[in-house]
Amino acid sequence: FVSTEGWCADFQKGWNAFSNEEYVTAFQEWKTLAEQGDTKSQFLVGAMYSNGIGVSPDHKEAVRWYRLAAEQTYAPAQNNLGLMYYKGQGVIQDDIIARKWLQFSAEQGVPEAQFLLGWMYYKGQGFPQDHKQAAYSYRLAADQGLVFAQTNLGLMYVKGLGVPQEYKKA
Repeated sequence: FVSTEGWCADFQKGWNAFSNEEYVTAFQEWKTLAEQGDTKSQFLVGAMYSNGIGVSPDHKEAVRWYRLAAEQTYAPAQNNLGLMYYKGQGVIQDDIIARKWLQFSAEQGVPEAQFLLGWMYYKGQGFPQDHKQAAYSYRLAADQGLVFAQTNLGLMYVKGLGVPQEYKKA
């Protein structure tokens, strides 16, 4: 999710440290940039807190950093923030807030967000159950190569849920 386009020297220093498994150094570099408002650094600091890389795991801190980047329309952070609300990690579980952030991310083409929205439509979780919309969301992610979305879309064709029953397409 992180593009190398437009990296500053400090970001690159953090990336090099991360690539060399010098996680504490990477965290320090990115946290400094994150505090200055750099969205990619905010996202990565959130990911490091979320996964306990270079720091102790702290889902509340992960949510805080994801939110800062998400509010600046950074799609990967919107996806991860939506996922935190979906799972109730660092926040009270809330399908409506999860849906909001996932929708923002999905509209920017993040296949994981498209997939999870499809799942939520399929289950009627945070939305009224809508198999047609689930199939549409799965298709968006499947077209980008996300295997889970391809599998779920295929199953929907087998069952004829939200799409015509077509074994060949399945």
